[in-house]
Amino acid sequence: ATALHIQPLNSFIKGIERDLTAVKNGIAYEYNNGLAEGKINKLKLVKRTMYGRCLFDLLRNKILLLEYEKG
Repeated sequence: ATALHIQPLNSFIKGIERDLTAVKNGIAYEYNNGLAEGKINKLKLVKRTMYGRCLFDLLRNKILLLEYEKG
């Protein structure tokens, strides 16, 4: 693929080669960080919707309330 001289493709291949161990482990094991990444995305969404008006305590309470309401 590197012989094709397509820069975006070459960049992608170099990234895969650089992280080859992580790529192999991602294929070999069924475990992933999906749950943690979902929680982080939810936290970022809540922060954005509050327009930066909150301090840590208010943000923490908002997240706890959302998790409690979810059941």
